[in-house]
Amino acid sequence: MESTAKNQIWPRREGGQKKALRRASGSERRRQIIDAAATIFSQKGFSGATTKEIAAKAGINEALIFRHFGGKDALHDAVVEDRFEDIGNTELRSELRQAAERKDDEAVFRTAATILFHRYQSERDVLRILIYGILEQRKFVVERFENELKPLNDLLADYIAARCADGDLICGDTELAVFGFIGMIAHHATVGELMRSDRDMPGAEEAARVYSEIFIKSLRKC
Repeated sequence: MESTAKNQIWPRREGGQKKALRRASGSERRRQIIDAAATIFSQKGFSGATTKEIAAKAGINEALIFRHFGGKDALHDAVVEDRFEDIGNTELRSELRQAAERKDDEAVFRTAATILFHRYQSERDVLRILIYGILEQRKFVVERFENELKPLNDLLADYIAARCADGDLICGDTELAVFGFIGMIAHHATVGELMRSDRDMPGAEEAARVYSEIFIKSLRKC
């Protein structure tokens, strides 16, 4: 019996040699816990999730969560920090800057919409964690998302102001205009996620084109 138990811990390789199972490093273990927690938090929110469920999802002892993160609050913050690390991708951001330099209104807002759709849809748990965070008044979630959006928000507001100065667009409250534009994309993504009605809604590419056209037409002089 003792030999059998040992063989479960020290698997025997061909030739009779024994090899110990490699233990996960601290960074690997943290990644494992964060990914599992993201799934649970996106399904149940912060209040509904338990460290026991997260540990089961990660396939670890619950005590490891407290060893690496101290508790559920700090783990939730770590998940938010990880999932809201960046927006869009380098190629799309480059396309956006180039379109702005060309003063190509349609390309600017179509690319901006594509960046937002990419962000909402590349990791579906991001949107759900955000929605739960707002409903549960998790201040860090809202602050982190606003900080992530700020560079894009500022670029679009500055672009509208510059095009207004050129006399090609109607100038108003640029911040409010950008808020409305981002709101269209967010609403589309949210309905698609919460209602699971992706099959009944235009895809991201078509939606980005339509919403950018609607937005630009609203700012152009007749």
